[in-house]
Amino acid sequence: MKRNISIIKVAIKNSYVYKMKLFFYSLMGIMQFLIYWFLWKAIISGGKTINGFNQEHIMTYFVLSFIIQSMLPRWITMEIGWKNKRGDIAIDLLRPINFQRYLLFYSIGDVIYTMGFMGLPILILGIFSKTLIYSDNFIYFFLSLINSYLISFYMFYIVGLLSFWVTNIWGVFISFEVIYLFFSGALIPITFLPDYLITISSFLPFKSLVETPIMIYLGLADSTFISILIQLVWLVVLKGISVIMFNKARKRTEIFGG
Repeated sequence: MKRNISIIKVAIKNSYVYKMKLFFYSLMGIMQFLIYWFLWKAIISGGKTINGFNQEHIMTYFVLSFIIQSMLPRWITMEIGWKNKRGDIAIDLLRPINFQRYLLFYSIGDVIYTMGFMGLPILILGIFSKTLIYSDNFIYFFLSLINSYLISFYMFYIVGLLSFWVTNIWGVFISFEVIYLFFSGALIPITFLPDYLITISSFLPFKSLVETPIMIYLGLADSTFISILIQLVWLVVLKGISVIMFNKARKRTEIFGG
């Protein structure tokens, strides 16, 4: 446990070194949030209801969506790619700790720091603007949020492991990022999509990242128990895939630049 806490502390210290870069990245995210916020406030004003969402629901949805996006460790993919390209991956594989566990706790430390720059300002804005409505499902929302974080970690970890086979992971990451944003409900609620896309999304894990916890918070999930259960199933599946891929990757490690 002490080792895990130490990794979290190291991640926070490393993030502090690049605080100006993180500041401008967060500023860009907050500006993007404000654009969406004013746009949807105008679209759904006047007591309109769209696909079961009233104005309070949709505004709360986007506040939570941006907060959740700020905490998901999407950078894991590029971190593994850079380590492979620079040859640093060799050092990580020799550490007296599981590589996956090391990245998991490192990502937690990084997210704690990132949330202070981006997630917290958006949360404060949502509270003081009275956009973020109260929920009776906060405990279930919190459990779903933990599942969301772990699922996203394994998803982006798996994509990162492709760098053992692909020389430059950047293109793969961008393509995956677009798919994630579209099918997770990060841009718009999935229920706003055409029926065939809603059907496709139900067979993919992306929905569990953003829309599932938000729908639980809003009390709009068909079944809170089933929603969390689906998350747990995806968590087990992705964890298994990540272990298999890592074992295969180690057998054919090519260290670039080292």
